[in-house]
Amino acid sequence: MNEQENPFKYRHEEQFDKDAFFLKLFAPEIIELIPTDALMKRATIFLSTPGGGKSSLFRIFKPNSLITTISYQENEEYSELFGKLKERKILTNTEPKVLGIYLSCARNYDELELLKINPLQQKHLFFSLINARILLIALHGIMFLKELTKKDLNKIRIDYPIHVETLPNSPFPCTGEELYQWASNIENSICDLLDSYEQEDTKEFGLSDSLDYLHALNPENITMNGEKIFETALVMLDDVQFLSKTQHHSLYSILKSHQIPLPIWLADRRETLDPNELLPGNEGREFTIVSIEDQFRSKGKTFENLVKNIASKRSKAGILDITDFTQCVDGSILTKEWDEKFKNTSMQIRKKIETEAQ
Repeated sequence: MNEQENPFKYRHEEQFDKDAFFLKLFAPEIIELIPTDALMKRATIFLSTPGGGKSSLFRIFKPNSLITTISYQENEEYSELFGKLKERKILTNTEPKVLGIYLSCARNYDELELLKINPLQQKHLFFSLINARILLIALHGIMFLKELTKKDLNKIRIDYPIHVETLPNSPFPCTGEELYQWASNIENSICDLLDSYEQEDTKEFGLSDSLDYLHALNPENITMNGEKIFETALVMLDDVQFLSKTQHHSLYSILKSHQIPLPIWLADRRETLDPNELLPGNEGREFTIVSIEDQFRSKGKTFENLVKNIASKRSKAGILDITDFTQCVDGSILTKEWDEKFKNTSMQIRKKIETEAQ
């Protein structure tokens, strides 16, 4: 994005192509919504309506965002965010402590149910694709953190995960290069299957019906030159609402019924999830739910201050000489002019309801 463009026309974090500009406009107050124990080995579910800030929050924890924040820590526009992340032990003055692994669930997973194979095979393909992509993104993140190229992946060692009895067809122990090739083959094979008209035998894909392969991302399990590369691996699954109903339920069932090998965050929409139905258990012990709107609603002026902060940041970054957006907004809408607008709008809504009810 050109910083001279109108920054208010960008409604989604994906539209900000530069990390530094995205971070400049990010409101650090959102970090306070993250539970203090959100990096424990369990699921944290972030719920909100569309545009509630889930994807923006997840983007902060990507390796490139964390490194950019460290680089600009002395800059006034980034120092507050840096301070909040450092307080949470996400990063230090010199390096990230967390390997953020971001995966959007909006990518062709629901198409697996169009394949003419039985539901169990569809489930296996789904989890195999999820596992493969998370491992690939983790390797890309490590390359970014350590300034490596694909040719350097053979310097990374991944041991066989402890506490896991069997991982069918796994490459462990292996080098990063071997893991990259193994996971790429699985992803490519499944994508080729989706693109083909013929339904092949799915046994060749190293199938899984769980997230057990993620045990390989335990920090003690991945080393370079005999040393750990990161302190914590954090898996962030965004856009979970785009999964099919069966996949959605299977994912939550796995997170509930299996010991989670690492912290997993999910971004979901309210309308697609009934936490009490899908995760019958003790909230706080087995999972944590963060309802973004409810969190702000319970904090009084916090949401209002957040919105003002975001608006002021965007105003300052735009083409107009405005540093405080509140100067452009009326202090109250309790005026005769607004009373008339509210009256007309309410009448239109009433007519629409009465018409549809007939």
